[in-house]
This record gives sequence, C-alpha cells and structure tokens, in this order.
Amino acid sequence: MSKNLFKRFGDDRKYFTIVLFILFLILISGIVTPVILEKQKDNWKKQIDQKILSIEPGISKKRN
Repeated sequence: MSKNLFKRFGDDRKYFTIVLFILFLILISGIVTPVILEKQKDNWKKQIDQKILSIEPGISKKRN
C-alpha cells in the first residue's frame, strides 16, 4: 500500500504535493492565528493581574 502511494507521488507530483502542503499550512495558519491573538487579548488583563500579584511580595521584602 505505502509503496503504491510513494509511486503515485513520485517525480513531478512530489513537488506538486509539497507545494500544496505548504499552501495548506499557510491557509491553516491564516485561520488559526487571529483566533489565538484574540484569545490572548481577552486574557491579557488576567495575566497582568497575576504577574503583579506574584511580583508584589518580592518588592515588599526588598523594601524592608
């Protein structure tokens, strides 16, 4: 089965398959990237609050 598959995508078709795969990856990244960025924007306030809370005790120790 796999030998037949490799024969099918051999020679010139191999390059065509690679180009199609790269185009597919570009399309998928174009769809997924805005979703990830929007999720990060929505979560930004919570992340900042957590980082501030984790830094405050260290600053308090250095003051004293």
